Amino acid sequence: MTVEPAAAAEDRILRWVRVGAIVLAVFGCFIRFDGLGSKVFWWDETHTGRAIAGSWRPEVIKEVFDGRVQTRDRILVHQFPREGRTAKNTVRMLASEDPRQTFLYFVLARAWVKTFGSSVAVLRAFSAVLGIISLPLVFLLGRELFGRSLEGWLAVGLIAVSPLHFVYAQEARQYMLWVDLVLLASWSLLVAMRRTQEQSRPAWLWYVLYTGAIGLALITHLLTVLVMAAHLLFVVVGERFRLTVVVWLTACAQLVVALLFWPWARSILTEAKHRAWIPWAATDIGFAEWLRKVVGSYARPFFDIDIGSANLKYIDQAPGVLTLAIALVGVVLLVRFAPPRARLFLIFLGSICSMPMIAVDLYSGGWRTVIIRYQFPAVIALQLCVAFGIAHLLMRGERRWRRVGAGAAVLLVACGVYSGVLYRRAEVWWNKGSARTLLAAAKYVEQWPASLVVSSMSNGLSMGTALSLAHVLNDRSRILLVVEPEVPVIPDEYEDVFVWRVSNAMLDRLAEAGWRLEEVNAPNLYRLSRPSAGIAVVNPTPIF
Repeated sequence: MTVEPAAAAEDRILRWVRVGAIVLAVFGCFIRFDGLGSKVFWWDETHTGRAIAGSWRPEVIKEVFDGRVQTRDRILVHQFPREGRTAKNTVRMLASEDPRQTFLYFVLARAWVKTFGSSVAVLRAFSAVLGIISLPLVFLLGRELFGRSLEGWLAVGLIAVSPLHFVYAQEARQYMLWVDLVLLASWSLLVAMRRTQEQSRPAWLWYVLYTGAIGLALITHLLTVLVMAAHLLFVVVGERFRLTVVVWLTACAQLVVALLFWPWARSILTEAKHRAWIPWAATDIGFAEWLRKVVGSYARPFFDIDIGSANLKYIDQAPGVLTLAIALVGVVLLVRFAPPRARLFLIFLGSICSMPMIAVDLYSGGWRTVIIRYQFPAVIALQLCVAFGIAHLLMRGERRWRRVGAGAAVLLVACGVYSGVLYRRAEVWWNKGSARTLLAAAKYVEQWPASLVVSSMSNGLSMGTALSLAHVLNDRSRILLVVEPEVPVIPDEYEDVFVWRVSNAMLDRLAEAGWRLEEVNAPNLYRLSRPSAGIAVVNPTPIF
């Protein structure tokens, strides 16, 4: 019996993993670009559209919620770059209205749309491209962390078919840019540290790259401050709490970034006095429900069948729980067998970018931890842990352990591919929240050839939902928007009139004015029948 040499076996495993990762990357690219314009353009994405258009909130209220019948194209002027508006308008709008949405992604997305055309598919294609860029970046980070390319290729395969990456690579938001810059910053910091230690002199070029990458990450997403804290703690602990040149250079790089960011930070601090951060996720849901939601969220990087859907059964979460258990085994293997530098880096990155939300939830109640998009750096750390765990098992001498590692890899890949196929077919996914009711209403309204949809501004979400409505309705439909308590004046030529997402007070006022409201088979949607003869429709003076 011929025994295969260890080196030959390792080379063979590496070749198979490399080929598999490339195949999965091709599949992942297809899913990321397939049907970019078919998913619902929901509330958060309309904020992106308004930012790249440079349209202030009062301006949209004045021009859109003006009580006139409008085409969807007239409303969508506030969703794509406008004549006479520049990137400076985008930055100023964000600084004055929502500085916690830092500006880099929006400026780049505006330039992308200006170059390639104004459409939902083009805008989302920017995120898809950024999602693909993350694949070579995670390979570089994995190879730098573990000193060989096997973990890098495994990480490429896992992220290529990650359902969570599919979702945000098809959303017009900043998360894929944030992932890319966090990967670039982490890789450049590790290379800078290694070269400085090897050469006994500062690797200036790499520290400049780190400064630029972490600075750009900070003006892409505010939670980069947690990544900076993880990096600095990793360097300090890795240098055994000595003030070495590596510690000084890392601290100086972050100080430069903080000083440059300070003018924008003042706007954030000013706004924080008037508005709480994600108050909608501060409702206490009980520990058992919180734990169930957190487990479901952390399984999404590996398995996702739209867990947010109303008809989900507990048994449907079983594959997600299994994949998460495999991921946790990867963490255990990392702690036990990984090189000290890799172990320290991933533990700090994962824990510091997730523990603050966990601690706040457990202390004061709420479910902030469930919002997995805010924890993408921790997700990346978890996926790299899994890549190491599989690589460690594949490189064990015993055949049984290699089979276990191969089986875990096949299971995770199968779950990711299956999730991707389901996601490809869906019009709405869990990340788009209330867009399910929006889509149902739009499909119902479009049964009539020339319908009029009436809606109003009654709360803080009304502007986003009205802009979303303009995206999903067809060109035959018309829209009439008012600011409550103004009652809409509906022209006589429209027979098929619907009212959508207005307050109960508005519904009462319409009924008092003589309109008959008929419930239809769509949430928050009513069909209006004209008042009986002799009943006047009252249009009171608007109150703002």
